[in-house]
Amino acid sequence: MITGILVSQVIVSKQGQQLFFEVTIPADTTSIIGIETSVTALQGVSDTGANRMAGNLKLQAENAANLCYSTEVIIGNSPMENTVPGFPALANPVLTTLWTSPWSGGSYREPETLLVKDCCILYGSYTDEIGVSMGMDITYTVNLYTWIERT
Repeated sequence: MITGILVSQVIVSKQGQQLFFEVTIPADTTSIIGIETSVTALQGVSDTGANRMAGNLKLQAENAANLCYSTEVIIGNSPMENTVPGFPALANPVLTTLWTSPWSGGSYREPETLLVKDCCILYGSYTDEIGVSMGMDITYTVNLYTWIERT
């Protein structure tokens, strides 16, 4: 078996926005073994306090009404800010883009394990919560990492 990761991105731009998307699973995939999420390019947030919820992510496996997944997408301080004093002022523009300060979804979380077999498409929805809690439109990207096993 070969393990791989499918990366999907959802761009949020309005408070309370609900977005629907699909993740197409390659034909030679035997199973989905994990899900991981992060948030990048979150702008307009001045509070750099504790981790907060950006929104809710829900996934539904194709042709399987009993295979659902739901999680809260969490934002937090960038690990580079915690490691390198003065970052991103000292960083080059490429790194600053990769590790958008002060938010990058950098709170490390292990992938959540699950086992879904014989699935060609994941149907997903994402609902913004941070824009609603702040009462403003905030643009950011939600990254979904789907861990798969292939033959």
